[in-house]
Amino acid sequence: MRTLTEAIACVAVGGCMAACNPKPDLDTRCHDIVAHMRKVSTMPMRDGDVGMFMGACMMWKPPMLACMEETKNDADIATCRQMDAH
Repeated sequence: MRTLTEAIACVAVGGCMAACNPKPDLDTRCHDIVAHMRKVSTMPMRDGDVGMFMGACMMWKPPMLACMEETKNDADIATCRQMDAH
């Protein structure tokens, strides 16, 4: 119940839920995603690869971004990339 009350108060005071829990801008989010991919992937990622993924990330839709943020290994990354291809 407390969470619902806080949400209502946030909307009333802040005007929107995004004001209470702002998401990072797309550039920051993509930087974080690519850094995460470098940690969980066994494949080496060179500077050119980082640049390519940063450019691609800027065009990904929110579900793809969320999928990439949750990856734990190369298979998860491949699954997310297949999702984006459809």
